[in-house]
Amino acid sequence: MDQTTNPFFIIGCTRSGTTLLRNLLRLHPNLNAPEETFFYRWGEPYGSDGYRHVYLNNPTIKHHQSLDGIVPEHADAMLAQSSSRRELSVRYGRAFLRRTQRGDRWFDKTPQNIYGVLLIRAQFPTSKIIHIHRHPLNVVASLRTGKVMPKQSLVAAVNYWVEAMQIIGVYRQLPNNNLIELAYEELVTAPIITMGELLDHLGEDVSQYDFSKIITPTKAKSEPELGDIYVEPDRSKYQEILTSDEIDFVLKYCAPYMEQFGYKDLRMVES
Repeated sequence: MDQTTNPFFIIGCTRSGTTLLRNLLRLHPNLNAPEETFFYRWGEPYGSDGYRHVYLNNPTIKHHQSLDGIVPEHADAMLAQSSSRRELSVRYGRAFLRRTQRGDRWFDKTPQNIYGVLLIRAQFPTSKIIHIHRHPLNVVASLRTGKVMPKQSLVAAVNYWVEAMQIIGVYRQLPNNNLIELAYEELVTAPIITMGELLDHLGEDVSQYDFSKIITPTKAKSEPELGDIYVEPDRSKYQEILTSDEIDFVLKYCAPYMEQFGYKDLRMVES
């Protein structure tokens, strides 16, 4: 199978470790990924004025295309030449691989594409879907700080997590769903073991992976090298960011889904 027509997709709630996972996967010489594409994020049908408007005018999308080395004229041409999100995705992935000249298999890391996971499944029926998740208290705390993306209200931050879990909970029930689920906490606690298992699930040659680039608190280098990725356990700063009432609010609305993913009230675990 042509690997450029069968990418895998990393999805999940924002602030759940998708960027770290993408960077770790890029340590394999066969794998590469562009910046977040958002091809399956928006609800407007492909080819509609609404979809075209977002693709052509959204500043984040345009910035990501520039980081990928895709000039506006080329990006616009790919939109015009494609008749579906699948065609656009494949064209973009191939263009990215040609520009970077690294890897034969591309993958898409856009956490908010979780809103279009059913469409991804329909258009890429054999593609693997990697869902990475993280404890809601740490996700909400991160979204409330506004460091990486605009600061969110408490209700919005909670629903980023809840809606992602509701969607994936239904998707889990599909037969032959090609779903790989990964806890952020496992990734940052045991990155070498976790990455080895993940690459095996993806059908990649684990022996080609550069594990030496993964730096942890117990596996440090006296002189860090270019391309090293530092991975450390989640430090759970939620109590420094959220009030007691806010923590109660998060747990109230997230509790029905926390148990499904093995999460407990961190205050009880840490006491």
